[in-house]
Amino acid sequence: MAASLPAAPQDLVRPEVTLGRTAVPIRLDGILDEPGWQAAGLIPDLTQQSPVPGGPTPYHTEVRLLTDGATIYIGVRCADPEPGRIATHTMLRDADLSSDDAVGIVLDTFGDHRTGYIFQVNAAGARFDGLIATAEDVSADWDGIWDAKVGRDASGWTLEMAIPVATLRLTPGLGAWGFNVDRTVARDRTEMRWSGTTLDARFADMRRAGELRGVDGLDAGLGLTVTPYGLVRHGRDFVAGTSEMDGDAGLDVGWAMTRQLSGVLTVNTDFAETEVDTRQINLTRFPLFYPEKRYFFVEGANQFAFGPNLGSDFVPFFSRRVGLVGGETVPMDVGAKVIGRQGPWGIGALTVRTGASPRAPASSLSAARVTRDIGEHLRLGAIGTRGDPSGLVQNWLGGVDAVWQSSTFRGDRNLTTGGWWSRTGESASRRTRSRRYSNGSSEPSRCASTVASGSGCTSRGSWLKRTAGGSRWRASPARDPLSSCSFRAGVRIPPRSDQRRSVTPSMARTISSKVTGLRSEHATSTSLPPAEREITGMPAVRGSAFCSARKSHPSRPGMKRSRRITSIRAPPRR
Repeated sequence: MAASLPAAPQDLVRPEVTLGRTAVPIRLDGILDEPGWQAAGLIPDLTQQSPVPGGPTPYHTEVRLLTDGATIYIGVRCADPEPGRIATHTMLRDADLSSDDAVGIVLDTFGDHRTGYIFQVNAAGARFDGLIATAEDVSADWDGIWDAKVGRDASGWTLEMAIPVATLRLTPGLGAWGFNVDRTVARDRTEMRWSGTTLDARFADMRRAGELRGVDGLDAGLGLTVTPYGLVRHGRDFVAGTSEMDGDAGLDVGWAMTRQLSGVLTVNTDFAETEVDTRQINLTRFPLFYPEKRYFFVEGANQFAFGPNLGSDFVPFFSRRVGLVGGETVPMDVGAKVIGRQGPWGIGALTVRTGASPRAPASSLSAARVTRDIGEHLRLGAIGTRGDPSGLVQNWLGGVDAVWQSSTFRGDRNLTTGGWWSRTGESASRRTRSRRYSNGSSEPSRCASTVASGSGCTSRGSWLKRTAGGSRWRASPARDPLSSCSFRAGVRIPPRSDQRRSVTPSMARTISSKVTGLRSEHATSTSLPPAEREITGMPAVRGSAFCSARKSHPSRPGMKRSRRITSIRAPPRR
């Protein structure tokens, strides 16, 4: 007997729709004219969510859901009384579609009411997809295999989507998935949804999603993907009359060990097809934060999400440090990863072996994350990492966190509260204990364990040289009404003041930030060269506290605006 989703929280009604079945092929062309669509599950219309919840609109929207067992098809008919005013501004993949007429869907394939997938398409056919870690944490760096086509006519526009089941990780035997659909009309900022139609409901909040039934028996195939690559280089010296040829080869293998757990193996990894970073203009003295885009690390990245909506304030595992030392690339010889869920357990583990280069010796880097769902609201977790991209030290991090979330607080209010603790340390590598380090001594450089904050600071994925024994904790209660304002307080225990610290340019701005409490005159990030400099005589911070407010659009997971409203800093010791 197929299992069903956990019982819905009290006072929260979940609408239901059943996935239709067809044996007739569906051709994606933006026109719902195939006979198979007549057997599709039907959502006859959507309800206005913003600006007037439940109010009437002239934008009739009809949604049809269909499957042939291997692919899920979604057809959406978007009526518009003024089709000439349909707004589209971009054709880029994973662009911000908030200013376009667009349709989006979310899928909770694990049935945990927390994580899931998001897919969006605008009226010009531009696609957006990502992974949902929490209602506030949606990563657009994941790119799945799916397709969509759009057709426009005199009465509106039509969307056809095809999502292969093999693209999704899922819990087998579930009789229903969490599902929601959303339509945006950009010109008058109208938003309509199937479920979760109150103003404080976020589209990515799977606790407010409806149920998509009829998903049992879907065929994901063998679950095996093999991607080889080869590279041949040929050079010829016409003067000397000589030539030479060399090459390179590698392999990526993905295997769905179960419908929930997936394994990935990469050998002599090639990142030539990785999407380039989004161009940013830096007008500050602080380094920019660039997210991970390499497929090996992006796949299942939401399993490594830590703490209660920390965002980039604290990133215990930042995979972009792998394969990059001192601004230069380092070859990745082999890597393996296991990601997914098993019942109430969430699992993420990876290990990577980097090759030797002029910048760093060969080294091994590992990270693991485990979570456990307890009931409908509570999630407990632990994370650990070990290794340093420079290969000079064996840096480690360990941390635990607990997050409690509810969408039915005092009726239909959102409430998120949680806390986390982490500790870091390091020891010199056996291969490098006798080497001379960049500070001219026979001991590795040390720097304080810090809380990352501000515009894009990270903790280098715990692969940063830190003072052994540094620790910190934070408790983060947050209430999410219409304005989604959260309040946080934290205390950090710094290392002893008599320790000498080596600070990189990215760390200098963290040390001068409000979170650490050091005054700005101690920061010298604008004058630091790319190489590390040793800074001595800095007074240590005994403790610091801060309060911040964050406002985000209640229905746009990708649009966030944050502003620090006050800061209380403890003076440095003299």
